[in-house]
Amino acid sequence: MVPASAAAKPAPISGKLSKPGYTLIALADSGKPTVVVVKKAKFKLRPPAKKVTLQLRGPDGVYAGPIVLGKKNNGKLALVGVKAGAKLGKVIVKGGKGYAKLKKKLAEKWIDAKRTATAKQGVPLGNGRNAGFVRSKPPRHPPPGDRDADGVPDVLDVDINGNRIFNNIDGATPGRGAQAAQAGSEVFGAGLALFLNIEDTVNADAGSTSAQIAAALPVHLWIGLQIAPGDSAELDCGGSPDLSSPTGWSGGLSWCTKGGTGWRPEGVGVPSPASPSPTAAIPTATGTAR
Repeated sequence: MVPASAAAKPAPISGKLSKPGYTLIALADSGKPTVVVVKKAKFKLRPPAKKVTLQLRGPDGVYAGPIVLGKKNNGKLALVGVKAGAKLGKVIVKGGKGYAKLKKKLAEKWIDAKRTATAKQGVPLGNGRNAGFVRSKPPRHPPPGDRDADGVPDVLDVDINGNRIFNNIDGATPGRGAQAAQAGSEVFGAGLALFLNIEDTVNADAGSTSAQIAAALPVHLWIGLQIAPGDSAELDCGGSPDLSSPTGWSGGLSWCTKGGTGWRPEGVGVPSPASPSPTAAIPTATGTAR
């Protein structure tokens, strides 16, 4: 007998990318993702919901655009919604154009026809070339999770209301103030601290050399990053794509990359740097969607 929890899981979505090394992201309307690195060509992932959009991130860690399933209204709309269980066949990655499309037409039963994006000749206005930084007038009833209906979901869109002002400097962006207030803190915060014993103190004004200061920083400097409860953030750790690596990435900042020196504190507040949690390694951060 199959457990009820297992039976309720959405069926996997499968296909084959024309270019390897891309990261495939299945996004639910809520923004909940399922992510898989396509190291060769074939992929199979279980989406987080019965209806999702599919997004690509390039081997360089940069957002590469949505997967388009078809078009309607003479190409003024792009179909970007797909249902769990779909077998997409070959997916042609249009790297220079910022999106991907199916080689063969997908059966209508696997397409969420209500999930569309404003498009030009079948290509969403928002794509990997602009990361959503494009003029797009939101429709009266925008699709859930894409307020300006440009094809780039809100969680990846640098301009979620389509007014060509970046989210972090746009006072008109709906929900930003409410999100921060609800979280009780800033959505993303960062701070630095330099913890030194008296014998390790360095001071350029007191005669410490550049070499002494440079030697103290990697040992004693702490960088704290705070993410509001229920929110998420992604760091660009540098490095370069490496499909031979277990993580698909090599090089980069040691405190940021998977398996590096960074760690996640347990509980609330900033723990003492003398006693970091040995089990709190940062799980992942190999690129960024821009």
